[in-house]
Amino acid sequence: MGYQRIYADQQRLLKAGSLTEADIAAFRKKRDSRESASCLDTVFREWKAFAAQFRHKQ
Repeated sequence: MGYQRIYADQQRLLKAGSLTEADIAAFRKKRDSRESASCLDTVFREWKAFAAQFRHKQ
């Protein structure tokens, strides 16, 4: 899952009130602190799992 998809998910969840600007900022801080592709992949997988919980509720 690329960052464009994550961004779209974040915007959708933000508009739905399921996510806050602070949640997005925390994700970006975590993403930006990674120094390797494998660490970044882990952050993206964590996001995918996090966002999936909201998709199943809708």
